[in-house]
Amino acid sequence: MKEYLELVPDSADVQAAKDSIIIWKDRLNSVFAAAANPADGQGQKRGALVNVSHRSK
Repeated sequence: MKEYLELVPDSADVQAAKDSIIIWKDRLNSVFAAAANPADGQGQKRGALVNVSHRSK
C-alpha cells in the first residue's frame, strides 16, 4: 500500500489507503501483543502465526 501511495500520490483514494495502513498496523500490534501475553489462551494461536513468519532461513 505504501508503494501504491508513492506511485500514485494524487489518487482519489489516498486517504482510504492511508487509513488502511493505520488499521493494518494496529492489527499487527494487537497480534504481537497477544503473542507476547497469551493469558487469554488466544495468544498461543496467534503466537504460532507470528513465530512462523519470523523463522530463520
